[in-house]
Amino acid sequence: MDSDKGKLDSFSFSAERPISRDDEDLLGHVRVADTLVSIITRAQTPLTVGLYGEWGSGKTGVINLIAKRLASMKIPTAYVDCWKYEGSEGLVLPLFASLAEDRTAPEMRSFSKVVGTLLLCGADVGLHAATFGALRLKDVKENLGEIEGRILQKVDAVGRVQEEFKKAVEQVATGDRFIIFVDNLDRCRPENAVSLLESVRNLLAVEKCVFVIAVDDAVLISYIDQKYSGTKVDGKKYLEKVVDFPYAVPNPTAGSITGLVSTLFSKILPPPIVDSETKLVLETLRNYTQPLNPRTLRKALVRYAVLRLTKDRSDRAPFVLALLYEMHPRFLEWFARSSLPLRGVFNSFIKEEHSPGGKSMKDILKDVVPPEYLSDPQLKNFLRTFETILYDRGKFAPCLKDLAECGLPDLHPTDS
Repeated sequence: MDSDKGKLDSFSFSAERPISRDDEDLLGHVRVADTLVSIITRAQTPLTVGLYGEWGSGKTGVINLIAKRLASMKIPTAYVDCWKYEGSEGLVLPLFASLAEDRTAPEMRSFSKVVGTLLLCGADVGLHAATFGALRLKDVKENLGEIEGRILQKVDAVGRVQEEFKKAVEQVATGDRFIIFVDNLDRCRPENAVSLLESVRNLLAVEKCVFVIAVDDAVLISYIDQKYSGTKVDGKKYLEKVVDFPYAVPNPTAGSITGLVSTLFSKILPPPIVDSETKLVLETLRNYTQPLNPRTLRKALVRYAVLRLTKDRSDRAPFVLALLYEMHPRFLEWFARSSLPLRGVFNSFIKEEHSPGGKSMKDILKDVVPPEYLSDPQLKNFLRTFETILYDRGKFAPCLKDLAECGLPDLHPTDS
């Protein structure tokens, strides 16, 4: 394939880089940004917007598009990547510190007073504003005077921090609002994520301030449930009280997937084969009805394109296996190491075929196939959709070997 050299030398393999311009949007996120801008700029403050989507759905790109629109409207914004501060004791203090250190806007230094107040009062004041710590009834009875003093101190500290934050927002805001984007909260430790969430609600809800929290709501709900395990607190209802306006990033449409595939292939593959490979992938995906995560799809496409260049293998099987690996890597690694028959394993997911002894294949294999795979509806749907491609043992094993040689060594198939 020497005459068909691709463009790997000029292609970025990072699947993490979010879009920052409208013309980069292939997933309909411009419409999402426009909708949220209309909410952010018109709704009464204080306001907390939840931008929901799983990892890789494009939330950070939507933030970039929103920020660009707000900048053209002269509305000040700030961006906080919580993941950068995950090593800290908590996230409230780093949040204010990051605002104060924003060198692009001198007026942001007003947040340094909030940092100082937090240091004097205790950086965990946001969390204690809601709980006043975990006090046992016995401790309350025996130390009522001391506890009353502690509570009054906390109330005073909360008021001081909130007042300094309110003043800082007033100084930064032009017009009637200041927007703070909070990203990657769902990548942080549960205790840190929930603490910051509580602070946003109990400490930082002031006039002219809008928080946009980009997060996988399912992950955050699980964090809340974990923190309040053993109580009647429901994570979903708790989050609904914190977030005034939730907005979920929509799943990619058939049209947006077409654009994503063709655009990405045009950046990697040589022109003579872009159209044919795009058609092959789209035809393969035609009957798959489950939502596809954009980052997952992109990684699978890149891996297939590299395989196409290095192994000169144009076939549906390597693409399906690349997609299966990105969606269910542990399953494919387990199967590659197992000595089970290909048809038998897939039948345990797909069909209720019976052996001569009368037992179903699922019954025979249930003690061999890990139960977390057998009970995964998404995995079952995937295998059912692509069963005719995956059943071909003559292609399956060579494709596994090729993928292993393209950077996935755990996929070396067994000899059985």
